[in-house]
Amino acid sequence: MQTYDQALHFLDGLINYERLVIRDRKAFSLTRMEALLNALGNPQRFFQSIHVAGTKGKGSTSAMMAAILNAAGVRVGLYTSPHLVNFRERFQLSGRWVRESEMVEATAALKAAIDQLDFDPTYFEATTALGFWLFKKWKVDVAVVEVGLGGRLDATNVLDPILSVILPISFDHMQVLGYKLKEIAQEKAGVIKKNRPVVIADQDPEVLDVLYLNARKKQAPLVEAQKKTTISILKRSPEGQQVAIQTPKGSQVFDLPLLGDHQAMNLKVAVTAIEALASNFQVTFDQMKEGIAQLRWPGRLQVLSQNPWVLVDGAQNAASGVSLSVALRQLWPKANIKLVLGVSIDKDLEGLAKALRPLTDTVIATEADSPRAWPADDLAKQLSSWFAHVDAAPSPQEAILKAQQSGSDQELVVATGSLYLAGQLCSQRQVARG
Repeated sequence: MQTYDQALHFLDGLINYERLVIRDRKAFSLTRMEALLNALGNPQRFFQSIHVAGTKGKGSTSAMMAAILNAAGVRVGLYTSPHLVNFRERFQLSGRWVRESEMVEATAALKAAIDQLDFDPTYFEATTALGFWLFKKWKVDVAVVEVGLGGRLDATNVLDPILSVILPISFDHMQVLGYKLKEIAQEKAGVIKKNRPVVIADQDPEVLDVLYLNARKKQAPLVEAQKKTTISILKRSPEGQQVAIQTPKGSQVFDLPLLGDHQAMNLKVAVTAIEALASNFQVTFDQMKEGIAQLRWPGRLQVLSQNPWVLVDGAQNAASGVSLSVALRQLWPKANIKLVLGVSIDKDLEGLAKALRPLTDTVIATEADSPRAWPADDLAKQLSSWFAHVDAAPSPQEAILKAQQSGSDQELVVATGSLYLAGQLCSQRQVARG
């Protein structure tokens, strides 16, 4: 393993469920992950961790917590997935991406470990192990680790975290996690560990019952963010929002670069989680404020251009579609909106379409560069059930251009449906860090 391209080629040779339609939960097991980490020297035992699960908001909240801890002088690792533009985004040390040379070294160690096994790990198992190896090498004080899918059987769930965090739970990945909300909640509750605290976001009452039951069984102290922290939005603009936060330890006004009420709710959870770590890390309100002000998390209600406005967002299910709709109408209450929609074929298209339908009757279907992407023409046929004016374009870039052709400065073009779509549209605007 001598070059970064060779490292990527090796990883790309593993089965990648991020790019396949998963139809059977039997594809997931912790046995392989435990064996892989054992061959790698169990790097996960050499650092503290915060484990973050949920259906929506877990990536943004993970980034918020990492940014706050970094501002407080903590040596913090961040592991998220999937990446938006560059594979190196998945592994961060105190705000910088992993370097290509570090990836080469880590992948060589990973390959040596795999050679000891009688099976090949999946792509996500391998990249998770890479992250843990890097965090050990970097000697992080704590790593913020986002769950990939579910929780109970996710490859990240080999961790023994100092804190678990569960963001709002809703319907997604039903073919793997279950078709009832309680079933999905039970899978995600698998990140709750015995005698370890867990901070949870606002939840459906049905979900709340499941989380409390699991926490009691494991004697895990459960903290509801809404009972510890209040947040109010003072100002909204396309450049960001100003929010006031009140906790038992005091109050402060934050400048939050991310748009939407849902990001303010994510911040509420992040602040509650950081305060729950008081026995591990002392973080002041000023450090929290500094970390959030410096936060960059592209692809989430991101403005790509103005005159006309073009935005991109990774909303891919009904709940995130509702959050997107609310945010758009708060910021642009009278704008004529055109949607560019690209969706993975295993997602809840009906739920997403119904959530977005109040915004507009005009949609251009497209497809991201992903094997899971719904073909644009087929997607357009499906969308005609919910939208009066539906067109198709073979690529996201062409779809944006088509939406702009008949537009005016008063119109708003919004591309959404998946992070793969968002990544393609952000690819020419994101600068590598580190």
